[in-house]
Amino acid sequence: MPAWFDHLLFLILVVLFPVRAAYSGMRRLRRAAPAELPRVRLAVYREAMAIQWLLLAAMVAIWLATGRAFEAVGVAWRPSIGFGVMALIAAVAIGVTLHQRRRALADDQTLMDVRGKMQHLEVMLPHAPRELNTFYRLSVTAGICEEALYRGYVIWYLSAWMPQVAAAAAASVIFGFGHAYQGPRGVITTGVFGAVLAAVYLISGSLWIPIVLHALIDLHSGHLAFHAFRRGAELDRQRFEREAEGRDAVAPPAVESAPDPAPAAAGAPADAAHAAAAFVPEGGPAAAGPDYDVAIVGLGAMGGAAAYQLAARGVRVVGFDRWRPPHEHGSSHGETRLIREAYFEDPFYVPIVQRAYELWSALEAEAGAPLLRLTGGLMIGGADSALVQGAERSASVHALPYERLDAADVHARYRAFTPADHTVAIWEPRTGMLFPEACVRAHLNGAARRGAKLRFGEGVLAWHADGDGVEIETASGRVRAAKLILAAGAWMPALLGPAGLPLRISRQTLHWFEPASAPERFDPERCPAWIYEHAPGIYSYGFPRLNGMVKAAMHVPGETIAPDDPAREPTAEEAAALIGALGQYAPDAAGRRVKSAACMYANTPDMHFAIDRHPAHAQVIVMSACSGHGFKFASALGEAAADLAMERAPRFDLTPFRIGRFAAGEAGAPVR
Repeated sequence: MPAWFDHLLFLILVVLFPVRAAYSGMRRLRRAAPAELPRVRLAVYREAMAIQWLLLAAMVAIWLATGRAFEAVGVAWRPSIGFGVMALIAAVAIGVTLHQRRRALADDQTLMDVRGKMQHLEVMLPHAPRELNTFYRLSVTAGICEEALYRGYVIWYLSAWMPQVAAAAAASVIFGFGHAYQGPRGVITTGVFGAVLAAVYLISGSLWIPIVLHALIDLHSGHLAFHAFRRGAELDRQRFEREAEGRDAVAPPAVESAPDPAPAAAGAPADAAHAAAAFVPEGGPAAAGPDYDVAIVGLGAMGGAAAYQLAARGVRVVGFDRWRPPHEHGSSHGETRLIREAYFEDPFYVPIVQRAYELWSALEAEAGAPLLRLTGGLMIGGADSALVQGAERSASVHALPYERLDAADVHARYRAFTPADHTVAIWEPRTGMLFPEACVRAHLNGAARRGAKLRFGEGVLAWHADGDGVEIETASGRVRAAKLILAAGAWMPALLGPAGLPLRISRQTLHWFEPASAPERFDPERCPAWIYEHAPGIYSYGFPRLNGMVKAAMHVPGETIAPDDPAREPTAEEAAALIGALGQYAPDAAGRRVKSAACMYANTPDMHFAIDRHPAHAQVIVMSACSGHGFKFASALGEAAADLAMERAPRFDLTPFRIGRFAAGEAGAPVR
């Protein structure tokens, strides 16, 4: 008969182990921010392995201390007809499974079916190679430990009070409820699986066949899920690329399209992305229950990141965009964008961009596509320039690695650069380039996979806030949401109405050149990204050569425009101004001009961000403007906007970005 310590071990297996799995492991995974998931997954895998081996060690210690025969819990080799039949059936089952796996890996539709079936367990299944390797070890651990404990030990324990067949049935039920963290379907599936393994155990008289089957099934499931999620991300990326190129593509059910908005009211531009009368004052339509928890206007860098973060937390999200992102109508395009850590604008930004690095890396792992490439960076200017002094200050305040180089050092290290003798440079290793179109796609893909409704081709005509939430009006109808995030970039003035920000929309141009000579000097392995300060507020910047071209641009106040002004191609004069600027320090960068593009900045008076709750409506969150230097922060600011929408405190103090600073006459003050 079982002793008191057997009762204790049984209680742990039946109650404590399942509860820990549900409320410690799975709960942590579901609550983790997307960027933390890889780390949390690995931790959960390792903890599960440690606990299972510890419980098995406890069982073995009990058996050794009491002198019991291990044959009682199936640790035996008993050649028999039953063992032979079960071994043959197991071998056939393994062969069929391996054949089906090969077919599944070669067929996209089958992989997508697998992804759909495993979607509810996505948070716990491996997404990166390192996670997959650890999951393999967990599968072997589960095969050995769970069979010894839930098949061998539990059946032995219950057989003291009931027939062995009944004990096996009860053990299967216990095994199923041990996987309650997988939901009702998981309980049933694992319970049936446990019953099959229990039957194999009883017929063969040994745990060896169930151990092998259990481990192989778990290995197979993890391997197939890994490839299903990775291939799904790749197919999503390809679909978005086709859509961006204007080709027909079949959108997933989570992504909705709508007709273009109706023409704007008289006096407004005919193709306005958001009507000039977008804000409706109090006294608008009557309130009704919300259709969504959060609505987002604008699905570029900021809005897409917010949608991703909210959807990852299980929030009901709907997003609207006049076009189909990523597109070239706003500020989230251009093939490359700078990301840098020693932020010269103010040390306040450094922790935010450090968080952004983490989130971009996590998103890249999930998307299975390159989003970020580190190249190192040079901040070049006079010794007393804002660029050099600001970058050095941020590096010093936050103990970041950097080097201060004179002009000769710069040229000796990077032959592409020939700065004037009076200049110096701050070199930092973490500068790099983001690929904006891929970043936007990855966020929108992730949001759509998690249930966000993304209504492309549907501009917002008006919104009205009341005590119960917000009503959003589009050409297709009206939608109610409990919260609203406004992330429309250059179209924010129209959306904000009477509480509008003092924004200035400026036009900026981007240019791509073939190097005039020694093109290899501009390769990413030999050339960092850079910024050069020509005068206060006048900068040029550029990137290493990609696809045979060096991209460079001016960062200047720029021409003031309206967001719906007819698009104009960059002019030869604008390109000439950039070529002249590059000639001061990198003359070989600008050979033949291959192409050019234009984008818009939405600038605040002090060139810092505006991220805050609407001054009149706490349920409305303003997530613009970013004054031409916000893209790199999008992943972290999306997380902060999601926190605000969920009434959580963001991990960063957003007070310096409050809207009220302009009314209070603080514009132009340094951020602290």
